[in-house]
Amino acid sequence: MRRWKPRAAIWNVWGASIPISFNWFDVTSEKIAGIYDTVIMNPPFHEGRVTDVSLGQSFIAAAASRLKPGGRLLMVANRQLPYELTLKGLFKTVTLLEEAEGFKIFDAKK
Repeated sequence: MRRWKPRAAIWNVWGASIPISFNWFDVTSEKIAGIYDTVIMNPPFHEGRVTDVSLGQSFIAAAASRLKPGGRLLMVANRQLPYELTLKGLFKTVTLLEEAEGFKIFDAKK
């Protein structure tokens, strides 16, 4: 994965004078510090060729633990992955924004 991609988002908001910063973490191997307004992710769900739903669930839990009250998790996942119960257990509201072409997009608020 190329690390320059998040910088494109900075350029999009630069003209609007919106303070923004980006962090890139692997929650399975890095300790995450700080409290965040928003987390955007596409969590992994397999190691090699073996599907492991708990891997994605651990990413969701890590995001929930680092969001401020009222913070948002925006997440894309493959349609067949059963993340709804995990999201509903960790967030006050969970909205399915879109489901199409084998994917679903969630907006979860703490």
